[in-house]
Amino acid sequence: MYRPTCLNTCALYQCFTLIAVVWYCIYSTDITKVLGSEPDRELPARPENADFQMAVNLTLAALLKPRHPSRGGRKRPRPPADPLAGPPPTSVSCQALFEGDKTERLRAERYMQAHPKRVRTEKEYIQMTSDCARFRRKRGYVTEILSPEEARFPLAFSILMYDGVEQAERLLRAVYAPQNAYCIHVDLRSDESVHIAMQGIASCFSNVFLSTRAEKVYWGHISIVNAEMDCLRDLMQYQWKYFINLSGQMFPLHSNRELVRILSLYGGANDIEGTYERYDYWYP
Repeated sequence: MYRPTCLNTCALYQCFTLIAVVWYCIYSTDITKVLGSEPDRELPARPENADFQMAVNLTLAALLKPRHPSRGGRKRPRPPADPLAGPPPTSVSCQALFEGDKTERLRAERYMQAHPKRVRTEKEYIQMTSDCARFRRKRGYVTEILSPEEARFPLAFSILMYDGVEQAERLLRAVYAPQNAYCIHVDLRSDESVHIAMQGIASCFSNVFLSTRAEKVYWGHISIVNAEMDCLRDLMQYQWKYFINLSGQMFPLHSNRELVRILSLYGGANDIEGTYERYDYWYP
């Protein structure tokens, strides 16, 4: 139901202006000109105080005119500025992305569209790893142990991959620390260029190597376990506290120091997620 609202300053100004115009028309203007009648034509007699009553009626009509309920007698607020308008952003806020900000996610998508990423090829990695010192420096690898806490708690990693040398190398760089050990298993079906590129990357580190045995790995198949066991056998020659198995398409959300602190709380126990359901697939 419509409820009248208080008049704002602009509305009051309009009302007083209307009153002034009405009174001017009645008392300052020849009424015959206003009505459009001829000067010598006799006008019908009007009741006493008719002019005053007309002014009152017009004023009340202006004051009591109902307004649109949706507006409520107020100005419609301006819509907020579109955060996605204008040129593409030059940077994004990682903190806002981690907090799930939808607007920042859209800004990040615009940034990615405006700055498409060029994927490095296997051939480029083969060339880059021909100079290991320059490769480690240019790619920003950690070359020193960052804390005594991490030195006392080395970790072992396995990385199973089929293709995507650049993604696998980015993963290795993100989890790399000189006190840890890393085994990379390249699928037996992968292109030869993938094997050569990953071998070149591993050759630049004393604690990174390719598994001595390669498997044909299929998703959800026992072949995954076989590949993990191949890396575990090779990793037994190193000293480590915990083993973390990864795929080449993963990326960490914690630093090595954070992983050490989390795993230290387990006190030698394991955290393994499993399912009792079985899936039957056909594999060649």
